[in-house]
Amino acid sequence: MEMVGTGNHNRVGTGNHNRVGTRNHNRVGTGNHNRVGTRNHNRVGTGNHNRVGTGNHNRVGTRNHNRVGTGNHNRVGTRNHNRVGTGNHNRVGTRNHNRVGTRNHNRVGTGNHNRVGTGNHNRVGTGNHNRLGTRNHNRVGTGNHNRVGTGNHNRVGTRNHNRVGTGNHNRVGTGNHNRVGTGNHNRVGTGNHNRVGTRNHNRVGTRNHNRVGTGNHNRVGTRNHNRVGTGNHNRKSGLEEVDSMLRRPRISVKEVLLELLAGGHCFLQAVVQKRKLGVYIISTWGTVQTLDVSVTASSDLHRDYLPLLQPDCSNKEDDVFELPEFEAFDEDTYGPTVTPRAPWPGHAAEQFVPLNVEDIDMCERGYNKWTREPDTVYDNKYLHHTKDYDNPRLVVRRGQEFFIRIRFSRPFYPAYDDFQLEFMIGNNPSPGQQLIQLCFGRRADYEHQTDWLKQTMWVDGAQVTLGITPSANAIVGRFKMYLAVVGDGGMRRTPRDPTTDLYVLFNAWCIVDDLVYLNDAAERQEYLLEDAGTIYQGDPTAVSERSWMYGQFELGVLDACIYLLDSSQMLIVHRADPVKLVRKGSAMLNSQDDNGVLVGNWSDDYSMGVAPTLWTGSVNILLQYAQTRVPVCYAQCWVFAGVFNTFLRCLGIPARVITNFSSAHDNTGNLKTDLIFLHDGTPDEENTRDSIWNYHCWNEAWMARHDLEAGLGGWQAVDATPQEMSDGHYRCGPASVHAIKNGLMSHPYDAAFVFAEVNSDLVFRKRDKYNLLKTFRVDKTHIGTVILTKAVGWDSPQDITRNYKYPEGSKEDNAVIALAEKFGLAREIPEYRTDVSKVSVRIYCNKVGLGESFTLEIDIINEGFVDATTSFTLIGRVVFYTGAVTNQFKVYREPGIIVPANKTHRVYVNVDAREYKNALGSQVSLQFVLTGQAASQYLSAIRVITLQTPQPSLELSGVHKVGYQMQVTLKFTNPLGDALYNVWVAMEGPGLMPFKSKYYMEVAPYETLVWIEAFIPRMGGTRRMMAALDCAKLRHVWGVTTGHIAYY
Repeated sequence: MEMVGTGNHNRVGTGNHNRVGTRNHNRVGTGNHNRVGTRNHNRVGTGNHNRVGTGNHNRVGTRNHNRVGTGNHNRVGTRNHNRVGTGNHNRVGTRNHNRVGTRNHNRVGTGNHNRVGTGNHNRVGTGNHNRLGTRNHNRVGTGNHNRVGTGNHNRVGTRNHNRVGTGNHNRVGTGNHNRVGTGNHNRVGTGNHNRVGTRNHNRVGTRNHNRVGTGNHNRVGTRNHNRVGTGNHNRKSGLEEVDSMLRRPRISVKEVLLELLAGGHCFLQAVVQKRKLGVYIISTWGTVQTLDVSVTASSDLHRDYLPLLQPDCSNKEDDVFELPEFEAFDEDTYGPTVTPRAPWPGHAAEQFVPLNVEDIDMCERGYNKWTREPDTVYDNKYLHHTKDYDNPRLVVRRGQEFFIRIRFSRPFYPAYDDFQLEFMIGNNPSPGQQLIQLCFGRRADYEHQTDWLKQTMWVDGAQVTLGITPSANAIVGRFKMYLAVVGDGGMRRTPRDPTTDLYVLFNAWCIVDDLVYLNDAAERQEYLLEDAGTIYQGDPTAVSERSWMYGQFELGVLDACIYLLDSSQMLIVHRADPVKLVRKGSAMLNSQDDNGVLVGNWSDDYSMGVAPTLWTGSVNILLQYAQTRVPVCYAQCWVFAGVFNTFLRCLGIPARVITNFSSAHDNTGNLKTDLIFLHDGTPDEENTRDSIWNYHCWNEAWMARHDLEAGLGGWQAVDATPQEMSDGHYRCGPASVHAIKNGLMSHPYDAAFVFAEVNSDLVFRKRDKYNLLKTFRVDKTHIGTVILTKAVGWDSPQDITRNYKYPEGSKEDNAVIALAEKFGLAREIPEYRTDVSKVSVRIYCNKVGLGESFTLEIDIINEGFVDATTSFTLIGRVVFYTGAVTNQFKVYREPGIIVPANKTHRVYVNVDAREYKNALGSQVSLQFVLTGQAASQYLSAIRVITLQTPQPSLELSGVHKVGYQMQVTLKFTNPLGDALYNVWVAMEGPGLMPFKSKYYMEVAPYETLVWIEAFIPRMGGTRRMMAALDCAKLRHVWGVTTGHIAYY
């Protein structure tokens, strides 16, 4: 007698505009005009105090005995004996006193404005495009932020992104303030015999353990003969489709997979076959991977294997995917579970004692974990040059053997017992590269699908020592380790233990196959194991040195570097390739377009962060980024280079910071850096687009380049400073330095940009009276004057200019420039006659301290045979180190000077400190530009002076021994006649003391501040301590001291 159809007066809410009945255009069934929720103001749970659960005083219906069916004593509410839930025999249908049909006075809420789906275009009926299943925009699945409950603004309807399922932040189930589930006397849950429709083939959840909530086995429409709506385009979910396909007679799993591939499925499919649930992942590339797993519910499937749907880009410690602690053998697939063994070799009393794992020693301490005796033979960190990493877990380098000790519950017999080691990385581990399985004991000769090697080093009763060698092209990152003991019924794995995780790094000591192999021991020491270095700044005639604390071994830095790769969404499998990893790191070190580590700032306003000049090293920057997941403010080129160097060395790639003095930043993509002048000789700042940086820092990383032709490996230029885009991101490199030197611009990556930085011509252009530009000089030697890096083993600069280019004007240089022009990098062809250019000008100056007056020496050189009358204008400006002008402070003119033939005339120009002091601000660079004329010849010269700042003094005291307290004393005297306000001072020493800072509100003129800080050194050897001071009036102030720390 239960009718669902025309003439049904049973409305869902009196006064409800959304009727379930006649005249609804959205029919439930063929020809049914009944809409479910069209323009319905009734939302599911929004601000509704009417709870479906225990103790709910607000029942469904105002003072309504609100029964589902006339005269039905079965209430939906508190103390309702008729539960919609477990074991409920109360059916909604025929022979049911509770009818859903004609003249049913049972309304759900009198005048209830709570409608099911406001303006919902998702119809349940004929021609319904709203699909229940795969690719449905209104999906029944994981990750739905739309809550079904109180205060829910997300409506139930088509085009709703609200998913009903596992992983919902507001779940329909336990813990919900408006709960439909556990703890309710009226349960909607497992084992519910309450069917919608007597003997109806179209059952919503028939024979389903359908729960409304997490862990729900209930599928919407599985094996449903009667679909909701004739001609409905509504498809079933992927899980249903595979399940129904397998139930067809005489169909195999292979045929199912082929049919799924033909249908374009790219989602996780669950295949129920006999007693085993196999999970097939069909990727967008059409590859099929099979994981033999055992799960008990579809909820487990969604919770544990949903990450497999996404690209595997995560190497976090708390990754979702874990191997099960017990894995049963499949008798139908693998035969009997009892496997033949050798005769029992031990005592009879132990024959039936299972082999259990009691403990695992990763041999990372330098002594035996159980006996506490020193052990240098199996000291992994010492053998792998990773003993300085302040990390409790094992850190090894790929391509080199490391050792593991295992203690079992009884003696281990290789001919009788069987176990395997498993190393796993990522959320979607594929066997062989991300999931490494190594067998020992009876299956020791089993052929593994991996390049990792293994051997049993020693068996001593219950203790076994193993040797494991990761392949030389293994993925770099953190691996989880499991030990699985094989028994008659299956494999028993050790529980997840973070202390057995290990980090695998690149290996510059591995002569076989590792792309970062470096054969020079002194260079490996310098470019991998040194945790402090020197970055060169200033100008070519007054080079200054700035110490930088790389700190790649400090606590948390290795995890921060791995997090950086995770946040970049770099695929796990690509992390085995140093070329791809370095290129990704170049993009992620800046935050220009991908929320990377550092925010660049070349202004004079650092109020929203830390001034670049205050940083002393990389450690605090990387730790802050990993903890806050927010880009760190602020950085300039040497900060980008210093942090990038830490990142590379920490992961095992040899790296160094280099400085290019007079570095070109060409915005026009050629080999011409244009400086434009007005007709009176003053610079035309408005129309000058190119710039010359006093210096620019980038990195070099050492690696082989199998993606390029032979001979292009070795040092690769990489730059994290955001200057130009490369393949859609602000990054640069890796570019082969050998390719740059030889003009091979077509090789990846970004060789042309680096080539222009060191080889551009400086072109002087001047506007004539017709406002036309005319080239009057081309300087081929100004750009890339000198390129420096720290020398190996010495705290002094090494000139590597010849690594990047041949001597200017040499035959090789001309050939390289000609080749570069073929790739579109055009140079300037002078319009003037070079044979009459007999007069030249040069500017000289000694080193100048901040606040000092000085004298410029200008030499006018006449190499002609006649006297020359010359005139010139000298402009003095304060500039950033990038060449950007802030203030002009001096103009000096010489109207006419007669220079005899073959003579040099010197002009002295005095610069008083008071002239530039007020214009200086926080900058320390002064630029002098000279333009002039001698007869028909134009003259030009540029000179940049970097003012030398005072340095604080540092002194170490105390017992210079690891583990003993020491002190560092910092002293700084204000050299200016003005007080310094809001002064920040920072100190740091890798292996000695972490980054610490201190604030001073004011430092009076010529006052000396003193800061004493105690610390306990962690590492021995020659150690550095660095300090920096920063305020609005005084920047670029730093100092360093070194001391030898004894280990014992």
